[in-house]
Amino acid sequence: MTSLFYKRAIEGILENKFLQGVTIITFALSILIVSAYLLFFINANDFMNSWEKGIRIMAYLGPDQHQGEPKNVKRKIQKIPGVLSVRFISKEEALSRMKE
Repeated sequence: MTSLFYKRAIEGILENKFLQGVTIITFALSILIVSAYLLFFINANDFMNSWEKGIRIMAYLGPDQHQGEPKNVKRKIQKIPGVLSVRFISKEEALSRMKE
């Protein structure tokens, strides 16, 4: 009984190749559309969440800077409109963070 079912199913697939192709393409397009929709909205959600947190900018000073240069740079950055906070991280602190 089951062998007859499988035999008829295979015959139907082989006889209607065009219809089977259209069915496969329809399924593939449906999955593609749903996947693209989900991908767009997941990425848009992540983008909006990161935008809510604000923008972080890091500035690195070269090793040839004078002793008072970081304070001058910090003051200049604080004067820029829209800057909420400025934080200086010393070489030692940065190194200890990298080790963690």
